[in-house]
Amino acid sequence: MSIQVTPIPRLTVLTVPGFTLGVANAAGSATSAVASDSTLLAFDTTLPDAITFGQSGAVGSATVSSRRDHAHAMASEEGALATSVTTFTRSAAAGSGDVSYTGAGFVPTGVIIGFVNDTGGDSIGIGFIDSGATDEASSVIRGLGGTPITSTNADLVISSYNGGASAGQTAIAKSLDADGITLTWTKVGAGQSSPGVIYYLR
Repeated sequence: MSIQVTPIPRLTVLTVPGFTLGVANAAGSATSAVASDSTLLAFDTTLPDAITFGQSGAVGSATVSSRRDHAHAMASEEGALATSVTTFTRSAAAGSGDVSYTGAGFVPTGVIIGFVNDTGGDSIGIGFIDSGATDEASSVIRGLGGTPITSTNADLVISSYNGGASAGQTAIAKSLDADGITLTWTKVGAGQSSPGVIYYLR
């Protein structure tokens, strides 16, 4: 009877682990061995991206992960209420057209405009514009012969007329800009002077 003896190797060559992390299981093909106390690459030292307001999500493509106690930087000012104020004067003789008003210091998400008719109409008003300048409204109080008259307009941010509404300056919001707002003015009849103040909101 013959006995076949398979020698046990005295030294096994261990290689650096080549395991990969992925989204599905897959069989490998290497026949080399690794030590039980090897270190697997699962994390890296890349700083996670800072979180900004309005940013889009992404599935990512990195093959390693951040550590459990990692921290994202966070925007500190976005979302906090900020305001800025500028003044304007619209001449009664000014023709129709776009006028840009600057000085906000940021892109406003809303604007409040207070104005007054100071050339005979004895009226004051206030207008509002929301983010995107898509919705706006104005409310005007007129004093005619001692009797106040209130009117609103959902399509205008400024509606400054004289008592008979035959002359005035009206405006719609065209856009909210990097540093303020652009208004599209329309002169009605002889026009009316409309000084006012613009409150920018962020």
